[in-house]
Amino acid sequence: MSVSFPPSLLRARTMGALLVPLLLTLAGCGGGSGGGSIGGVGSNIPELAEEISYLGPTLSTARYSHTSTVLSNGDVLVVGGTDERHLTALSEVELFVEDALVPLGVNPPETIRGDFIDQTIDGDIMELPGGTGRFWHTATRLSANRVVVIGGTNSVLFGTPNAQSVIYDPTSRTFDEPSLLIDPMEDINIPRVRHTTTVLPSGDLLIVGGQFFDTVFVPPSGSQLAYASERDTEIFDPGTLTFSFAVDTTGNAVQLTNVRGRSGHAAVPIGGFDGILGNGDDLVMITGGFETLSPGSLLAPENLLPWNDTTTKLTSVDFFSVQSQSMSFASGLALAPRVNNPVAINLGQERRQNPFGEPGMTNTVLLFGGDSDQQCPTGASASGGSTDLSDLVSVSYSGFGPGGGATFRQVPGSDIFNPVSGITSNTHDLGHELLMSDLAGNLGCVPFSRSGGAGVLLEIRRPYDNNRTASIIFVAGGIDVSNEPGLGCFETAGSFCGVNEIGGYMIFDPFWDPSRIGTVLPFTSGVGYDEDNLDATTENPTGTTGSWLALDALLPGPDETGYADGGSVSEVATTALRQARAFHTVDRIGGPNGTIGNSDDRVLIIGGSVGYLSGVGFGGAPVSNSCEIYVPPGAGL
Repeated sequence: MSVSFPPSLLRARTMGALLVPLLLTLAGCGGGSGGGSIGGVGSNIPELAEEISYLGPTLSTARYSHTSTVLSNGDVLVVGGTDERHLTALSEVELFVEDALVPLGVNPPETIRGDFIDQTIDGDIMELPGGTGRFWHTATRLSANRVVVIGGTNSVLFGTPNAQSVIYDPTSRTFDEPSLLIDPMEDINIPRVRHTTTVLPSGDLLIVGGQFFDTVFVPPSGSQLAYASERDTEIFDPGTLTFSFAVDTTGNAVQLTNVRGRSGHAAVPIGGFDGILGNGDDLVMITGGFETLSPGSLLAPENLLPWNDTTTKLTSVDFFSVQSQSMSFASGLALAPRVNNPVAINLGQERRQNPFGEPGMTNTVLLFGGDSDQQCPTGASASGGSTDLSDLVSVSYSGFGPGGGATFRQVPGSDIFNPVSGITSNTHDLGHELLMSDLAGNLGCVPFSRSGGAGVLLEIRRPYDNNRTASIIFVAGGIDVSNEPGLGCFETAGSFCGVNEIGGYMIFDPFWDPSRIGTVLPFTSGVGYDEDNLDATTENPTGTTGSWLALDALLPGPDETGYADGGSVSEVATTALRQARAFHTVDRIGGPNGTIGNSDDRVLIIGGSVGYLSGVGFGGAPVSNSCEIYVPPGAGL
C-alpha cells in the first residue's frame, strides 16, 4: 500500500527540524483544512477555551502593512510588508499552518499547535522574485490555492510601483513555476500602489485605482517625481495570465467617474438585482480614498507618504456593473471620507438571508475605520465627515438604469439617549459599546476612530440571543488619533474610560438594536430579535440596523443579565489584543472541526506596528509578539 502526502506536509523550519516531516507523517498532519486536505486534519487543531486571545506561533520575519491570504486548505499566505517605517519593504514570504507540529526544541505556543513556514519545498527561503519587497500591494487567491500578487512598492519616499505581477505556487511554495510566469508584455498596463483587486463571478480580477509614478519635466531645473491617483481600471484573466484595460459592452474604456481617479480606497462585491452574490449581475462598490491633481499640474505628491493635506478626500461612491462592464456614480450618497485602511464588508457574504429567512443581506455593506489623511489624521475630516462613526449602506434595484437601477442609501442608526449620563449614543458608533460606556458619564467616554485597524466576517453563536448563530463583523486593533489641547496630535492604542476599547475585540451585530428594547438602564424588557419590528423597506430589505458591542464581561445574556446592568465601567475588562497593534491583518481560520465556515471558527491576527504618527515614523517598529488567535463566544470549551 502506497500513501502520498501533499507538499504542505513537508515542513521544516530549523536545522534541528529534519525529523519534523517524519513526525508529521506519523501524526497524519496535513496542510490545514478544506478541499485537498487529508483525513484527520481537524483532530490536529486542539480545542481551546472561548473568549480568550492566545499567543500563537511567532512570525519568521516581524512585519506590518503586509497582506495575508487564506487558502482553501486553511493555510494563510503572508506576503511583504515593512519593518522600517515604510522606508523599505520586505521580500520574505511565509505560510501560517494552524495544524503544524511545533519543531523539535521549540517551545509550543499557547495554541499548542501551529507554525509559520518560511521555506520552499526544496528548503530555500521563500521570497518574492529578485528579493524585491513590496507593500501596498494586493494578494488575491485564485483557483488551486494559487495567489497572484499585484503592484505595491518598496518605499514610501521614492519607491516605484512594481510592474511585475507574480503567482504563488503552493506545490513548490515559490513564485517561479514556469507555467505560472506572466509575460512582461502581458503584465499590468499601469503599475500601481494602494489599489484594490476584486474577484468577479467569472474568476477574472478587477483592478481599480491606486497611484502611479510619473516624471514631469520642470523647466529649467529638470524633472520632478509625481505620484498621481489613477482612473483607469484593468482586468486580469487567470486563464490566460494576461492583463487588459477594462472596456464596457460597447468597447469604451471603463474608468472611475472621478477624472483624477482614486487611491487608498475600499472595494466590495454586492449582490445584484437577483439578490444573489456571485452571479452575473453583481456590482462592485468603490468607496473612500483620495484623489490627487494630475502629474502635469506639478501638484501631485512627490512621495507616497500619507497625511497629505493637498490631496482631496473622497466622499463619493462609484460602482462597477459586472453585467454591463461599466462604471457608474452612486448619486445622492456622500459618506465619511476614509483613507488608510478603510474596511468595507458585505454583511451577506456568508449568509444571504437575515435571521428570519428574508433575502437581501448581500445588498448591505458596513464601512468603518480609516482616518482623514490630514497632517493630524484624526477621525474628523475638514469636510465635516467623521470616521468615528461607521456607515451602513443598503442597495435596492428598480430594474431600470445602470446596474439594474441600483440605488445606494445610507441606513441610519438608532440614537439612544441615556438619562443617567446625558450621553446620546448611535448604534453605528465605532468602538463604542452601546450603553456600557454611557454608564461612565463623567469619565468622558466617546466614540473613537480606528485607523490602521482590520476586520473580518465571522459566524458566531451569540450567548445574548439564546446562542442563535449569525454572521457578525469582528474588529481588532488600530489607532485613535486626536488633536488634544496642549498635546497636539496625539495617538492612543490603549484604553478609554478604563476599558481597553480600541485594543479590545469588538463585533458589529447587524440585528442587535438596543433602542428597540428601551433606553433606561438596566434593561427591563426582552433581549434579542423582534421579528415584528424589523424595519424592512424597499430600500433596506433586511431591516438591518446593527450595533457595535465590545467582547467583555458585560455582553448580554438571554436572561437580560450581564449587559449594562449597573456597576462601574472601569471594573470591566474587555477581551483584548495581547499587544496593541496597527497595520496588522485579521483573518478567519478553522477550528477543531477542520473546516472554515461555521461557528467553531477562530480569528488570526498577524503582525502589526507599535506606532503610527510621523513623530515616530510611519508605523514605527513591528510588535514583538507577532501572532494572536482569538476564540469567539460559542467557538470553544
